[in-house]
Amino acid sequence: MKRYEDMTIIEQLRNSLQPRGTDPIVILRTMGVGIVLHADFVTMCIDELERMPMRAMLGEEPSNLERLAYMLLCDSAYIEPKKVAV
Repeated sequence: MKRYEDMTIIEQLRNSLQPRGTDPIVILRTMGVGIVLHADFVTMCIDELERMPMRAMLGEEPSNLERLAYMLLCDSAYIEPKKVAV
């Protein structure tokens, strides 16, 4: 198994943002506020983030909403988004 530091940002998000109990929910946190979301929805969001580099190579810039989602997911997983590229 890879060390956390050696994981890509997508791997870190998948590792960190998982249900922690028996309910299929993930709590995204930012600035002390928690947002409860279904784990499948969070997984779909991470899947979309995983496709962003390919879309960027095709010349498609991420929307502001996608950038906001990226920042929220990274913040919830305690990842500094400026230090790690998608």
